[in-house]
Amino acid sequence: RGDMDNGDMLMIKDISTGKMIPLTPLIAQVERALVMGGTNKPGVKSSFGSDHKPMDPLTTERGQRKALWASDDPLLTVLPATKFTYRTRHINKPGKVIVDERGASFGCTFRNTHRIGVRMNGNGAFFHVYMDGKLSKGFATSRSPGDYELYNGITGAQHTIRVERSDQAVKKGQFTVFGVILEVKGVIVQEMFSVSPSGTQESSKMDGQGSGDIVPKGPDFKSILMDSSPLGVHHQGLVITKLSRRGQFARLGVQLGWRITHVENTAVHDSNSLKTALKIARARSSKFAITFKMQGG
Repeated sequence: RGDMDNGDMLMIKDISTGKMIPLTPLIAQVERALVMGGTNKPGVKSSFGSDHKPMDPLTTERGQRKALWASDDPLLTVLPATKFTYRTRHINKPGKVIVDERGASFGCTFRNTHRIGVRMNGNGAFFHVYMDGKLSKGFATSRSPGDYELYNGITGAQHTIRVERSDQAVKKGQFTVFGVILEVKGVIVQEMFSVSPSGTQESSKMDGQGSGDIVPKGPDFKSILMDSSPLGVHHQGLVITKLSRRGQFARLGVQLGWRITHVENTAVHDSNSLKTALKIARARSSKFAITFKMQGG
């Protein structure tokens, strides 16, 4: 203890560190904590104000705040990534879907929701968003998981949304989708895919039927990814009349009465055009999409 009259401070020993520290600041700190009703935590100062919320560990990566917009909004919920069905090669892992092709697209039909988004990372790649078949917006992704709003509009309407990775993107590699962000009252009506990956979207001329037809989208249509094995389907005028027990259509939920409209992006009108379209699709790829107009649509 020094001479207080000469300006020396009263020093005490901190038993946790063994160091000598001045007593006066500690007394002031305790008094301040008691008056403000707070806790005595040395060195804690905040510029956020008294209503600042602690950082959610889910939104923190390598010490940086990430913009996971759905986490702080009680009206939004994050559904599993499987609520989007993928039109390309992908890997399912617990809580996420990993896609590794350029031009890959995923989407769904939804209703009774004002906002819909996706939680994903994309390694810096650029994505286009199509709403009801029309280009709506684009967004660039981060290496870290983030939330991306896809739609913000009128509640109650039904829409079909598709997110497609740009073919012109400089960045390559995988992207991962962790979940679909949806308003609590919203409903995903149908998981879907509607567009082929790059390399299978190129135009094709088949017996004068035209090239690059637009595949119809919406709740009355369903696209199913097929492989080159026998289709196991009988039809008359392209309307399904019988399904083989061993055929893919039966396994994938196709129903009697559905009408075949497209193979990949080529419209079919009769048995001959269907045969030609299937032959070309099988020659191009081991997997291809067939689109139906569903019964009652």
